[in-house]
Order: sequence, then C-alpha cells, then structure tokens
Amino acid sequence: MRDNAIVTSDITVSGCTGNASTTSQTTVDITHPNRGELSIYLYAPDGTYYVLKRTGDSGADLKHTYTVDLDTEPANGTWRLSVKDYATGNTGTINSWTLNLG
Repeated sequence: MRDNAIVTSDITVSGCTGNASTTSQTTVDITHPNRGELSIYLYAPDGTYYVLKRTGDSGADLKHTYTVDLDTEPANGTWRLSVKDYATGNTGTINSWTLNLG
C-alpha cells in the first residue's frame, strides 16, 4: 500500500442463507513499519461500513482478529476490506484477510 493511499480487497460470499452473526470475525495480516498510520474498515455488500481499527496505536505490522456484530447484514454478496495509510514515509502490504460470518 502506498503512502497516504487507500487500498481495498474484496471477498465474495455466496451460497449462504440468512444474515451474518453477532460474532462475525475479520482477520487481517498486514506488514507495515508503523501500524499506527493505518485505519481499517469492513464494507458490507450494501455499503454499510464497520470500523475495525482507527489510527494512533504503535508498533510494526498487524496480525489481528476483529469480532464484529454483522447480524443485520445478509451473508451473501461482496465484502470489502479498506485500509488507509494516513502518512508518508512508510509503505506496507496486505498479506491476507479472512472473513468468518458464522
């Protein structure tokens, strides 16, 4: 991910019935020398967004699982992870992310 830029990645879910759960989980693995520069949002298929992480913490890299109440969201559709780097001088990579709507 470039300095002061937004990077997105999509996962399409199909074949599920009903909505996601109150204990849905998003796991992210991001390499970045200063994770405090990053904010992370999860966008549901209808465009509703959920803040997973705000800027301001410290340390390098980010490997974390966020539990999110998504029970008002249909499970099927395209889910989008959006990561914004709010500073210059450091770049990073989204290595992977997973979504468990169970």
